[in-house]
Amino acid sequence: MAFYFFERRLKVALCSYGRVVGNYPIPFIVLPLMLTFSLAVGGFYFTGNNDIEYLFTPTNGPAKKDRDVMDSLFPMNYSGEFLANRQNDFGRYASVIIYTKKQSENILAVDSLREIFEFHDNVTETKASIGREEYSYRQLCAKWKKQCVDPNPVLKIYNYTTQNVNFINISYPVMAGNISYFIGGSLGGVQFYGDTSIVKSARAILLFYPLKQSPNNIDEATLEFENKVTKMAAKYKSTKITVTLTVSQTLANELDDIIIRMIPRLIISFFILTSFSVLSLMMTDWVTSKPVLGTLGVASALLAVISTIGLLSYCGVPFIHLNIAMPFLTLGVGVDDMFIMIASWRTTSPRTSVPDRMAETFSEAALSITITSITDVLAFGIGAISTFPSVQIFCCYCGVAILFDYIYQITFFGGCMALIGRRERQNKHCLTYVKVLPKKESSSRCYRLFCAGGISNSTDCDDVIQEHSVMTFFNKYYGPFVTLTWVKVITVILYVAYIVVAILGIFQVIEGIQLSQLAREDSSDPYGLTYYELEESYFNEYGPVIQVIVTTPQNYSNMYPDEDTFVSHLRSYFLTNPLYEHYKSDVAISNNTITSSRFSVQSRYVKSAQNFLHQSRKIVKDSSLPMIAYHPSFVFNDHVDVILPNTIQNIAIAAAAMLVVSFLLIPQPICALYVTLTVASIVVGVIGYMSLWSVGIDFVSMVTIVVCIGFSVDYSAHLTYAFVISPRDTRNGRAVYGLYLLGLPIVQSVVSTIIAIAPLSTANTYVFRAVFKTVFLGIFFGGLHGILFLPVLLSLVGPNKSQSSKPKADEEGALGKRRLRMWMKDHRMKPSKKRCQRKITPRTVNNMNDNVCCSLTDECGSSSPIIPPKIRVNEDVPDVAAKIQETVENNAPVADSSGSLRNNTGNGCDQHTNSNT
Repeated sequence: MAFYFFERRLKVALCSYGRVVGNYPIPFIVLPLMLTFSLAVGGFYFTGNNDIEYLFTPTNGPAKKDRDVMDSLFPMNYSGEFLANRQNDFGRYASVIIYTKKQSENILAVDSLREIFEFHDNVTETKASIGREEYSYRQLCAKWKKQCVDPNPVLKIYNYTTQNVNFINISYPVMAGNISYFIGGSLGGVQFYGDTSIVKSARAILLFYPLKQSPNNIDEATLEFENKVTKMAAKYKSTKITVTLTVSQTLANELDDIIIRMIPRLIISFFILTSFSVLSLMMTDWVTSKPVLGTLGVASALLAVISTIGLLSYCGVPFIHLNIAMPFLTLGVGVDDMFIMIASWRTTSPRTSVPDRMAETFSEAALSITITSITDVLAFGIGAISTFPSVQIFCCYCGVAILFDYIYQITFFGGCMALIGRRERQNKHCLTYVKVLPKKESSSRCYRLFCAGGISNSTDCDDVIQEHSVMTFFNKYYGPFVTLTWVKVITVILYVAYIVVAILGIFQVIEGIQLSQLAREDSSDPYGLTYYELEESYFNEYGPVIQVIVTTPQNYSNMYPDEDTFVSHLRSYFLTNPLYEHYKSDVAISNNTITSSRFSVQSRYVKSAQNFLHQSRKIVKDSSLPMIAYHPSFVFNDHVDVILPNTIQNIAIAAAAMLVVSFLLIPQPICALYVTLTVASIVVGVIGYMSLWSVGIDFVSMVTIVVCIGFSVDYSAHLTYAFVISPRDTRNGRAVYGLYLLGLPIVQSVVSTIIAIAPLSTANTYVFRAVFKTVFLGIFFGGLHGILFLPVLLSLVGPNKSQSSKPKADEEGALGKRRLRMWMKDHRMKPSKKRCQRKITPRTVNNMNDNVCCSLTDECGSSSPIIPPKIRVNEDVPDVAAKIQETVENNAPVADSSGSLRNNTGNGCDQHTNSNT
């Protein structure tokens, strides 16, 4: 069939490659180490990026385009014409919320105001030093008419002294007088005298200190000023008030701090995963156990992480805080690949040579990890087309890491496996590397318990391979159990409940992420999450001030004889009046023509920032004039509108790409149907249950959902393929067969990946916990489908007939013999009685490298050395028995000039044998 084209050729190529690795393992170990070392030097070019706006907003968001229009029409002037409600961006600033220690106290009381004025003086007296230059607050502050902008109109009303407090009544939200002040966003927790607008008390007050951000030396000084004010606020002690603060770099500094705090968790994850790998590869046989190989498997994934960071640093790709999740994911995937390789090694005959075993291992396991690596790299590649730079960078790092992990698995780890295989071939202890006796040849119980292992050449004739206890469990106990009728009924009920709850969760999903969710949640400093909580509690009545801009020239002179006269009077009288001169920044005049104008709208009771954004844009869109509505927060809020379309697009592309890969590399068209259903089911489950677990659709979950598709394809495709090629006759039998082959790898994959990402669950920020939750759900549901829902589905509605055929007796090469052994094992063949009786008698073998453990003698007196078949032949299949014996005789290994064993039929990887050979 055409579907076998890619799979067969890739299998043969990997088989040949595995034989080369088995013969010459050292170069495959040394070269990856040299490559990693050379790429690690790229760490000298390591750069980071913690720009919140750049990382977490859409590249071409509408608000960014509107801001470009604003900058061209009304550029900011921090040196003499700054107005806080007419900002094009947030810029540099220090924003302070001060509130009373006791709920019943008044922030406008004399004692509280005295301490507020004291704190204000501390801020204005702070100085920043850059090199030998020292900058005062007056040099760094944003100014209006050469004076620093007041941080709060209430302080100006009181003239920065407590002497007039008892003589001035504050009205809210507008303080009327010769000059009116809007203080709606300046006081929080306001209570009034009766039905009046006179303020009786307030719980909190907000101080906003805007700062310059250009030229470069001023910007550096401003950043230093922010740091010093932050430290001052942290040390500030008061008996009446509590200070909490945020600066323009608070979130960026939080991201840097999160990276540092996550490093110990990464180290812990490395050691826990190493311990799990070592314990998983330990058996009661001290020769076939592979604890050292488990450590090397984790080390292989670590090499991939180092190479990725080095290479991308060379290429100038910045490292962002989200990338700290990359090592956790890479370790999980790398350990999964290791388990697949070792599981395949265990199914090979221990009496064949190491190159032969490596050839068989690579023909199956390397093909499997090739498929999984392609799907994972595709998933991250699809995520890289996102409009969010943070997602692009994260997917770039993860995709390259998975690619390096695959390369090192088939080179470094493959070479290590070959060396460990040589140790096993020589019957040496897995820890001491001292040659030991097999268990059957040892008379000491203590020796058998702590030292013995391997195959006895004097007593064992059959290639008895000790299966992993979990494989036995799936084959003899779990598989037959889940295929019972009443268990199927319960499973179907559980699945329906799973889908119903997931759909309910989907209807509750929240789109987007709040800036406060990027901050640390356990911060003990006087800034961070506490500031955002207070802002939401006390300053939520009056929302942002929206700027509405008329972008094209208009004639405003309807009450004047001509436009020139209107513009002349506007310039000469209105804009020079001290009461109205602040409107100069709202009118753009060129050649006595008003080219653009703007006005401000104060919002109130904004419950949904996104709805407010949409309504503002709809109003200006419906206007007869060309207008735009803008506020700096719109730049970040734009991400909500593109999250869902981007997520749906990525899921659709990822699902299509995974199915194409499955069609090409898993040669059974029926698999596509079951893979599609399983992927859809897992994605629905992940989205539904993550919303119930307080994770919304945002730039974090958008990527991890796509990654979950890659994982789900891994589980579903291989289990479905094992089902359709199973040699067993019934649906139940084939479902059990699939669980027997893939139950252990699925369990190991799920457990190792969860162990790898578990430290993310303890992170003190939403971002990494969201990564953990979504990946955990994807892995858990993928494993649940792989070992429960999908086997039951296949046992109910799977193909009636197996797609597997009985292997031909004349199939040769490593692939043919492997398939023959597996078919024989499943049918449990035993030798038949024929006219020419053949007897298999053991003989002693002195050379440990000699594969010949028995001799075959018939009644005619002829005898020949053979490699014993892995499983005996069944008496009820007499016509196959002779062919098997004939195949075994024809494929007996011979020694080449180097003394290593090889097959008589060439490299052992050919699909078909020439009849003349």
